[in-house]
Amino acid sequence: MAWTADHRGSTPPKSFFESLPRELEEAAQIDGLGWFGIFVRIVLPLSKAVLATMILFYAVSYWNDWFTAFLYLDNNNLFPLSLFLRNLIAGASTTTAESAAAVGTTSAIISPTSRP
Repeated sequence: MAWTADHRGSTPPKSFFESLPRELEEAAQIDGLGWFGIFVRIVLPLSKAVLATMILFYAVSYWNDWFTAFLYLDNNNLFPLSLFLRNLIAGASTTTAESAAAVGTTSAIISPTSRP
C-alpha cells in the first residue's frame, strides 16, 4: 500500500471532506449526535463515491504492478496474470527479436538460410 503514503492517494478524500458543509455537522450536533454518530450517519454515507474511487485507484495500481514480478521472477510458471498479459501484448505488437527482448529471453535467433 505504498500509494497511501503518496500525495495522490490523499488529495481526493481530503478535498472531498473539506468540501462538506459545516452546517451538516452543526445540525447533527443540535439533533444530539456525537462525533461517531455524525461520522457514521452523515459523513460515511456521503463519502461512498470518494471511497469507491480510492478503492478503484488502488485496484488498478495493484493490477498494473507487473514490474516487481518482472524483476524478481525468472520462472514463467510463476508469473502473475498482469506480467503474462504484458508479455503477450509485447510479443504480439513487435517483431520476433523485439518481443524476445521484451519478454527477457536471451536466446539468439538463427535463421536456417544464414549458413555459409
